[in-house]
Amino acid sequence: MPQTHLPHILLKEKPGQIIFTTPRQGGQKPELPPRNREEHATFLSNRLKEAWLNAENEKKLAVYHHTRKGIYLEFKGEAGYELTTKSLENQRSKDKRKWIRLLNVRTVTHIHVDEITKEEKESKETFATIFVPNSQKKHFSKLISKYATELNYWGNFKNKALVESISDIQNSLTVESFWQDDPNLIPADEPKWCEVWLSSDSDEVIHRFEDTLQQLNINSKRGRLWGFNLCA
Repeated sequence: MPQTHLPHILLKEKPGQIIFTTPRQGGQKPELPPRNREEHATFLSNRLKEAWLNAENEKKLAVYHHTRKGIYLEFKGEAGYELTTKSLENQRSKDKRKWIRLLNVRTVTHIHVDEITKEEKESKETFATIFVPNSQKKHFSKLISKYATELNYWGNFKNKALVESISDIQNSLTVESFWQDDPNLIPADEPKWCEVWLSSDSDEVIHRFEDTLQQLNINSKRGRLWGFNLCA
């Protein structure tokens, strides 16, 4: 029988009060890094083309599977600035096979010494990993092109908040792009058991994953843990 009467939780320390503060006032736009619009648009367009070309040439890598009919991209934000991650995802189509999915967002902290004060300071870079189906190959190219050439109703260049928040675009071809735990826990030369979260509990996705493990001679334990998908 389950235990129905549990002991109370007693706080040993006297509770304190912290006044709630919001990091940004309602309607206030995030600060964007300084950009030369034409140069930045050209740079990102070239990086996007390189990413697709590299993915098409790396089909034998574990993170790229031909049945997925798409590629994984990693968007990097400028150090010290926010990356507009919500705008990276696109699920407007009724056909889920055309959805651009935001898989995860991670933050890397860097420590540097201020040249003037000689004090140590930290800056954070945000990385977002997304899946882009082949049918949506031109999606981000169009967004960048509009940023470079078209004005919106208010006289600002379209997609400015998204494109200027992006520092770089590259392929997600490393474990770090998909790792959700402490990076120091990533297995090195010594094999370790890891928990893997799949994007779906369908038999097709599970069998595809198991086939990939078998092809790469990666051991796996029998059995699955079922739960709610709480991540984007």
